[in-house]
Amino acid sequence: MSDGHSDDERRLITVLEQLGREPAPCTEAGRLIFEGDDGGLAAVLSQIDQTVLPRRLSFCDGDGRSLICDVVERRIMKIAGAGNVLSKEEAFRISQKLERFCDAASVIYLRSEILSDMHSSGDIGLSTADLKLHLADRRTAADVSALIEASLSQSESYALAIVDHHADGSMHQNGQSRLCEILREMCAPSAGEPEADQQGSPTHQIWIGSPGDGHAVLHVSLIGRHIWIVFEVENLERCVETWAHLA
Repeated sequence: MSDGHSDDERRLITVLEQLGREPAPCTEAGRLIFEGDDGGLAAVLSQIDQTVLPRRLSFCDGDGRSLICDVVERRIMKIAGAGNVLSKEEAFRISQKLERFCDAASVIYLRSEILSDMHSSGDIGLSTADLKLHLADRRTAADVSALIEASLSQSESYALAIVDHHADGSMHQNGQSRLCEILREMCAPSAGEPEADQQGSPTHQIWIGSPGDGHAVLHVSLIGRHIWIVFEVENLERCVETWAHLA
């Protein structure tokens, strides 16, 4: 099954599309990435998510306030005021810092420089998905879609079969053909089942069979889309961890 290459391909397509647009105005404050009443946080997270090489990203709001992050492979490793490599336990605090900065900014500029001192391979840092779990009421439809795709990509490393059914009738499947066939049958009655609420918040259910059945099934339901996954019961904790943020 896929190891996440398709997710990287989609990200590359997005970056190439942005490179094809008119370049953003550059001033003494840096390159303009946001101007308006809302969306500053999305602009900052997008820049973090697109940064692969080790870089120091300096965000400035034009009024002297700044936010400085060391980013490696789409993860924040350090942020101004935090001297050590960040852990997942610090995601809530960092999310608050990002929100406060972006809420106070009607314009955001970006400066970027290559970092010469590389982080060790054992350093993990915080991904944008880690941060979004703690951002207060910031999950727009686009955010949910991105989280769904990220969860699907992570699930492919342990799922035995995945069927992704869309309201337009299109269906994408991956994994063992026999199990995919079972999941397609389970998809049939889903049209009459309650979907996610109109705010776009997904819901999910997990079924585990008899003690002798080593398989479990996850059903993720959202507006116009149903995702079914078969996995081994021993991977239950891993599955819950991957999809828990969509509860």
